[in-house]
Amino acid sequence: MSNNLSKQLCELCGIEKTVDFTKPENFARLWEVVNKQTKEELIGRITGRILVEAGDYIYELKQSIREAEWVYD
Repeated sequence: MSNNLSKQLCELCGIEKTVDFTKPENFARLWEVVNKQTKEELIGRITGRILVEAGDYIYELKQSIREAEWVYD
């Protein structure tokens, strides 16, 4: 992400002082904030795509999900 994109994001979100989102600690925090808001939506989108779409991309996505190491309750 360039400094220009960091500036644009700050402007869009109403942050007066420009934050450098390319710094690892700021990027990690941004990722955490975005994931908190979109986690359920993202899971729903993935589920919907798997149920509705076909093709190599979906096959590879399903295979990657199946083969990943997961933490279980």
